[in-house]
Amino acid sequence: MLKNIKNWLIKHYKKIRIILFLYFSLLTWLLLRAPQGNKKLLKYFPLFNDKLIHTITFLGLAFLAKMSFPKKNQFQIICIGTCYGILIEFLQEYMKLGRTFEFFDMVADCVGCIIGSYIAKKITMNL
Repeated sequence: MLKNIKNWLIKHYKKIRIILFLYFSLLTWLLLRAPQGNKKLLKYFPLFNDKLIHTITFLGLAFLAKMSFPKKNQFQIICIGTCYGILIEFLQEYMKLGRTFEFFDMVADCVGCIIGSYIAKKITMNL
C-alpha cells in the first residue's frame, strides 16, 4: 500500500502544489476579510472556537506544504507557516477591517503547523 501512495504522490506532485496554492489563497482571503459570521452559532458548537479553527486550518496548510515538497526540511515548513500566521495577525490589526491582533491565534497557528507537518512527515517518511 505504501508503494501505491508513493507512486501516486510522484505522479501528482503538480496537482498537490496547485491545491496548496488554492488553499493558501483561500486561507489568506478568509483571514483578511471583514468578519461576517454569526457569533451565536458558536454558542451551540463550543468545540468550534476560534483557536481550534486556527489550529485546523494551519494543520491543513502545513500538511499540504509537506506533501507538496516532501524533500523540504520539516523545520522550514513549520517556520514558514508560523511566520505566515504572525504576518496575518499583524495585517488583521493594521488593515482595520474589523479583525484584531491576538497572540494566541499565532500560538494556535504554530501548533497547527507542527501537527500538520508531523502527520505529513509520518506519511512521507515510509515512502
